[in-house]
Amino acid sequence: MVQFGPNPSEGSVFHASRFAVHELPIRLSHRVKELEELPYGLNDDPAIKLVRDWYAMSFEELTELQDPDVHDEHIKKLLLIDQSAAEFKKSQPSSDANVRNAKTAADPRDDYNHYP
Repeated sequence: MVQFGPNPSEGSVFHASRFAVHELPIRLSHRVKELEELPYGLNDDPAIKLVRDWYAMSFEELTELQDPDVHDEHIKKLLLIDQSAAEFKKSQPSSDANVRNAKTAADPRDDYNHYP
């Protein structure tokens, strides 16, 4: 919604819907796989599992959508995109904290404050 403004055109809605149906599931599946393969047992951390499950749930919801039609329930699809984006935004601090904890656990002598 931010990219297209408060009153998006049907073309913008169509492109956003196509992105949600075709590209987002691919990205989500990659993220789920990455979270399942984290080192040092991080993939067993409850916070990581929660984030992974959010991604997997969003993947399932998006793969159930039909290919977009310019006149086909575009508002519903935009709302789903916004909802998914909000969930991912909430998960980012948890993921960042777990990565920092893993770095510290791997080498407690280094505080990793000098890394981005």
